Amino acid sequence: MTADRVGGVVTLAIAGSYSISDAWGSVKICDLPWKPTQSVFFAVVLQGGLSGVVGVIRSNGDVCIQGKNTQWQSGWLFGAASYVCS
Repeated sequence: MTADRVGGVVTLAIAGSYSISDAWGSVKICDLPWKPTQSVFFAVVLQGGLSGVVGVIRSNGDVCIQGKNTQWQSGWLFGAASYVCS
């Protein structure tokens, strides 16, 4: 994952192999030094064309992957997000 900040805007690019415990599981993938003004949800692309997983940047700076009744449990995940930091 890479994160860049320009002024008050942070842009993330995520590519890596991750896993969640079950269809509704969540895993923290990093902690950002720049906290968003609000929680941010973003779409991800999963290995094998499966769906049901979203990315979340929590207001405390944690970046997590959250299952939403998905069949995907582990593998490559790709995503991007931008947010305004506080």
